[in-house]
Amino acid sequence: MLPWFARQMREGRRLVLPRLPECLPPEASVEAAYTRQAGLKSHVALPMTSGAEIVGALAIATFREYRDWDADILSRLDLLASVFASALYRRVADARVQAAEELNRSILASIPQELLVLDGAGRVV
Repeated sequence: MLPWFARQMREGRRLVLPRLPECLPPEASVEAAYTRQAGLKSHVALPMTSGAEIVGALAIATFREYRDWDADILSRLDLLASVFASALYRRVADARVQAAEELNRSILASIPQELLVLDGAGRVV
């Protein structure tokens, strides 16, 4: 729906847009039309990353008045985005571990005979 904005987020770019639509680049024509139609005045979007992986974005918008996003506020929002990214990443990682454990249980339950597993030193696990 908003191709320029989505591309910026996928590339991990921080967007600080204090006066919309004036501060948008020419290639963001869809976004400019949307901000005019919706009455969006200011917007900030910060990528939520965990390691090198982008897991989402923290975005805040104003509709009543323009807002200059000062460095202190942006720093705090960066920290908040980092906390959210860690929580999201942890939730996804936990779900992956649980799915792997369920698969392991299913595989073991489907084996009709006893199974012996050895570690690298030849000991029974």
